[in-house]
Amino acid sequence: MLRLPSSASPRAPRAFVLSAAVAALALGATGCEALGLTSEPHPPEPMGPPPLSISSTFLTEPNDFTPPESDAPLSFALTLAVRNARPTVVLSGRYNLPAAARARYGDDPRHAIYVVALNTVAYRIHAAPVGPPLSPTSTPPAFAGDVFADEASGEPLRGVFSVDVPVAVGLPNLSAPYQFFLWMDEHVTERQSFITPNNTTPREGHEVLPITGPAMLLQRTESDLAVPGVTVTVTEGSSVVEGIIAHELDAPEPVPLVYIAVERPAMQYGYARVVLPMDDDSSRLHYDLDVRHLFFNHEPEGRVWVLGLMGDATSTPVALRMPERPVPPAAVDGGVAAPAEAAPAATAPAAPAAGAPAAPAATQAAPAPAAAAPAAATP
Repeated sequence: MLRLPSSASPRAPRAFVLSAAVAALALGATGCEALGLTSEPHPPEPMGPPPLSISSTFLTEPNDFTPPESDAPLSFALTLAVRNARPTVVLSGRYNLPAAARARYGDDPRHAIYVVALNTVAYRIHAAPVGPPLSPTSTPPAFAGDVFADEASGEPLRGVFSVDVPVAVGLPNLSAPYQFFLWMDEHVTERQSFITPNNTTPREGHEVLPITGPAMLLQRTESDLAVPGVTVTVTEGSSVVEGIIAHELDAPEPVPLVYIAVERPAMQYGYARVVLPMDDDSSRLHYDLDVRHLFFNHEPEGRVWVLGLMGDATSTPVALRMPERPVPPAAVDGGVAAPAEAAPAATAPAAPAAGAPAAPAATQAAPAPAAAAPAAATP
């Protein structure tokens, strides 16, 4: 039974008391909720513009994050985005390449521009062109460019692109820190650090496993190369590159030296990860490296561009024309090389040694070719 407070008039009608009680209950059920006084938690309302939403891996239209036009050959920006309600990372890029790029790769150079992701914990490399890759069953288009062209006349090659990076380059699903950059021949951008989110979208790329045993000769050297630093030089007519490495010895753990190579026009890439020795004699090292060791189960041909990375240092890209391998001599059964000159088609039988029994008549005559008519003995 409801009782009025002591300050209320004892003559207040019962109906008024009931109305006040109902109003109080209604305020507790609805008014507090309207005022945000309920105990149920509410998600925060999104602030700012909605995240970039994409529907495919490769896009050719600019978006709000596409870098402005500039004289830089390659530029890009990274942003979190959503695809099919899942978080991902989109790289929005722009190219402003000299006419030599058109002479090498045609009017659409996206298949020659690589986005590279370097895991800064495991030091693994993932890479893929920023244009749609060819499927295993598709027929590659006829290549009409000259990958060795270094000069050309005409207007620069301009365009924009966007890439769903984790899907395009095949990043693992787990969140991890990466450094991203763009690379095309002699043009390479600065690296940008980004932590990729968990993303279970099926991957379209794959990682090339590192080659752990490249032929490198290391020895102490003297140079004024900054620390960290890496240089790459080439020799005409050779597949070996040389250079100098300068690195810190008091780092908490060795910083691997990473080499990447891209073969043109095959558009295949390979890389190696080398852990440097950490002793007093290895702060500055001279090295040589056979570029063919960067490719797994593949013999590179044509023109190969090479890039070296170590810590925050990036070498200047260099190119070399892969020398042709000597053609091995023809082999016969058992792996024995065939003689340089073929023996005459028919030779006289050797005379039997003195005292040896005469050979049967059937073995003294040269055997007839398989295509010859059967030899019928005539009297």
